[in-house]
Amino acid sequence: MIEEGLFREDLYYRLNVFPIDSPALRERKEDIPLLLQELVSRLEGDNARIKFTENALTSLMEHKWAGNVRELSNLVERLMILYPNRLVDMTDLPSKYRHLDVESYEPDYPEELLERDAINAVFGGSGNDSEQEFHAEHNSSTELPNDGLNLKEYISELEVSLITQALDQQDWVVARAADALGMRRTTLVEKMRKYDISKV
Repeated sequence: MIEEGLFREDLYYRLNVFPIDSPALRERKEDIPLLLQELVSRLEGDNARIKFTENALTSLMEHKWAGNVRELSNLVERLMILYPNRLVDMTDLPSKYRHLDVESYEPDYPEELLERDAINAVFGGSGNDSEQEFHAEHNSSTELPNDGLNLKEYISELEVSLITQALDQQDWVVARAADALGMRRTTLVEKMRKYDISKV
């Protein structure tokens, strides 16, 4: 503008006391994890927070960010509305922010929680026909014997029985058996490996 005679050169130097260089977000991708943390803390309301998996962070760091920090802020606000108090994985991101070819994240839950889930699945009254039939056939075994029992072994036997029934009913199509048991396919595969369950 000075060269074109549209801005006074002396005024430019009066104003240009402390220049601040602010590179585009795509040029400082290593700042994205800290920016996400700051944006989440600013936007949290009613104690709603979100956290990001490593895959989600890596994918966001691969994005071009044409809208710079404003685009990142808008994304965080959207995710906090969609997934309050959740762990956000790459597969939860809008499609244009997914830059990795990986499976969805599944937490490695402690064995105690898995056992509790198994108990809930068996005794929780989910309405699943196969479970109800299993209860009817084994109703007497749900009473605690006078000399006690090994709960861990008992739960394992129940799990093996229900998993085998589900696989038989679904012609050993693991994905359909997982749906019948109300669990993810990867979880069922892990349990099959744990109990050494395979089609004979």
